[in-house]
Amino acid sequence: MESKTPKKNTSHKSHAIIKSRDLNEAHFSEFTLNEYRLYSLALSKAIRADKINQKEFIKAFFETHIITPQEFSEIFEVPINHCYGILKDSVDTLTNKKIIVRSSTGERHIPICSTAEYNEKEHHLEIVLSYQIIPYLDISIKFVKTRLYQIAKFKSLYSIRLYEFITSFRSLGKCSISVERLRFLLGVGQNELKEYSNFKNRALISSINEVNEVFNYDIKHAEKKEGKKVTKIELTCKKSKSKELDDDCRDNNKTLSITRKEDVRIRLIKLGVEKKIVDKYKNYLDAKLESAYKAIKKAIATKTLRKTATALFASLMKKDCR
Repeated sequence: MESKTPKKNTSHKSHAIIKSRDLNEAHFSEFTLNEYRLYSLALSKAIRADKINQKEFIKAFFETHIITPQEFSEIFEVPINHCYGILKDSVDTLTNKKIIVRSSTGERHIPICSTAEYNEKEHHLEIVLSYQIIPYLDISIKFVKTRLYQIAKFKSLYSIRLYEFITSFRSLGKCSISVERLRFLLGVGQNELKEYSNFKNRALISSINEVNEVFNYDIKHAEKKEGKKVTKIELTCKKSKSKELDDDCRDNNKTLSITRKEDVRIRLIKLGVEKKIVDKYKNYLDAKLESAYKAIKKAIATKTLRKTATALFASLMKKDCR
């Protein structure tokens, strides 16, 4: 078994690019909190190789990514009896809702995934992400995972979107943004919170308060007017360096801890073992499957894999039967 004491990740600074600014400030209209959580989780699963390694990046991105109720429950601290319904009900959302990215030429509508299916037999969600997201990614697995567990702390989608926006300018300390643009990136629809006072109290102030509370930030806002109308918001943000490093270590440790709990069957599939072959031996003891997983992982790492991961897994399991 792997050591239960996670090693501290001291290389978090080398994974500083999360996603393109366009995607980070995109519009997620009519998304619920859990829908955005699923999108973020699926994205973190897809990015397991640096984009510089194009072959490995594409291979990992286009896999069928599996999300289990247990995994969703552990990461986002949602009662597991609710997670089955959340995953099942998300299929329509994931295949039909769009991400809207603004550019100098207009608005691009990007689908989240090409396919999504709730496996009624295994009770998990299977997702293949849309290739149209790829140009907006430039990230590696460690930092995506860290970010995933950071946003897991929030109970409001507005707070998640504000936090993600804050990360893009926090090194500068302040940012001026139009109210219209801020509504866009927080995911507030055109027909929602039309009155500025409602938007301010229910979206802006509430999200600022939650981000400040969760991360010990000191985000403040100031209103800029044209006549009597508030047209711009100036955001300022401060956070002590020591607190930031403490959070990074804690989040990386939590990442390693939760990733280790991931079902060995899912990890085998991620190594390249065909799902139907994993399913054939799914009722074996976890210790036996774990042993096969470690052997395949070692063979891949040492480049001694003389056959496919599927073939090696099958031979290991047959050998175990004798």
